[in-house]
Amino acid sequence: MTTLIAHALIATPAGYLLLQRTPVERGQSNIYPLFWDIPGGRTQPHETARQAAKRECLEETGLHIQPTTIIGITTTYDQNQEQRFTRLIFTAHLLTPLTDLKLNTAEHGRYATCTSLATWPADQQLVPYLRNLLTTAN
Repeated sequence: MTTLIAHALIATPAGYLLLQRTPVERGQSNIYPLFWDIPGGRTQPHETARQAAKRECLEETGLHIQPTTIIGITTTYDQNQEQRFTRLIFTAHLLTPLTDLKLNTAEHGRYATCTSLATWPADQQLVPYLRNLLTTAN
C-alpha cells in the first residue's frame, strides 16, 4: 500500500516557514520529535495532493496558501507499518499574512523562518528530506 503525503515549502518575506514537530501527536510518539519540518500531511481519499497541501497548511498554521510547482518527490518504506509513503513537495505562496499564523500546538510547538540552510542553526535538527530541499531551494 502507498500513502501519498503533500507538503508545502512556503516562501514568506522573512524566509521559508518551518514548524517544529511535537514529541507526541494524537497520543503517539511523533516521528522525528522536535525536528523542524514544513506544513503537510496525508492526502484524503477525496482530494488531490495540491488540495491536501492547502488543507494541511490551514489545519497546522491557520494560513491560506497557493501551492504552485512540485519541487521534490521522496518515497520511503516503513517496515513496521508495511507501507510505502510517497511525499510530494510543492512551492507555495502565502495568500494571508504571516502575522495571521495560529499554530496547531497538538502537532507543532514553534515556528521559525529560514532564508537558507547556511543560516539555519546547527543545533536545530531538520527532518531529512528538508535538509536536501533547503540546499537546492535557493
